[in-house]
Amino acid sequence: MLIQRMGDDAWNVAVGWRWMFLAGVVPAMFFAAMIVPSVESPRWLMKMKRRDEAYEILCRLNGPHAADIEAREIQQSLAQEQGSLSELFTTGFRRALVIGTMLAGLSQASGIFSLLSFLPEVLKAGGAGTRDAFFQTVLVGVILAVFTLAALALVDFAGRKTLIVFGTALQFISFAAVGWLYYTHGSGTAILGFVMVFVAAHAIGNGAVCWVIISEIFPTKVRGRAMSIATTALWLVAFLGNLIYPLMQKHLGHSGTFWCFSGAALINLLYVLWWVPETKGRSLEQIEQMWTTDDSNARLVNTQQSAT
Repeated sequence: MLIQRMGDDAWNVAVGWRWMFLAGVVPAMFFAAMIVPSVESPRWLMKMKRRDEAYEILCRLNGPHAADIEAREIQQSLAQEQGSLSELFTTGFRRALVIGTMLAGLSQASGIFSLLSFLPEVLKAGGAGTRDAFFQTVLVGVILAVFTLAALALVDFAGRKTLIVFGTALQFISFAAVGWLYYTHGSGTAILGFVMVFVAAHAIGNGAVCWVIISEIFPTKVRGRAMSIATTALWLVAFLGNLIYPLMQKHLGHSGTFWCFSGAALINLLYVLWWVPETKGRSLEQIEQMWTTDDSNARLVNTQQSAT
């Protein structure tokens, strides 16, 4: 916003946007500095035969008693770790892969990435001037940051699934309202308000918690491969959203575009309600056992039916 206010529209088109990209160096450097004091994964340390370091971190995180239990569970799971990519498609883990990949893709289908990418234009279409649109964009960014921190504080208290259900329900309502306001040429202030509600709902739900779920539901021995597939699905949907957003604006108008995004949020909500398990309070090893148990039960039922 400060860069935008250094010159007129012509200056921003010619020069200002370059400085805006360069400003991204600052948070990147800050992020790099924050990574330095971060602790290593206890599970990775165990895998590398550095058990004492892993145990020390587990004690710092959850206390000595829990550390003993978790260390044993990690060692047991590592002893069984012989996963391959094909195992994701031929065992009970296939269900986890489908759930995680669909959840990741649907988290972006409601248009959050498109909204943030084109936010000044969205706000100007609601009646805001260029200067006001950039200022309002900053407000939306503040809301995104605040409610992401709120999600981090609530994720273990309220539960992963609960936060996503709450967030996607609000996303559905808020973008339906934005579409209606565009359709009726409603107040630009009201549009800003509902956009802020949408961003807050995404931050407290899919924005933070989706990553928690897809990192927890995959079995430890195939987590790296499965996370790669789910993450690819997430960014592919985000990329396609940015690609087709101008086309949606052209052919559906502002109201139709936001109603489509609202419908996608509703699909996301129903999917989470019906298919996504709650992982709150479960260890990674317990979640893995859930998938293998379901697969064993399914094979048992099929065997009994064949015998009958």
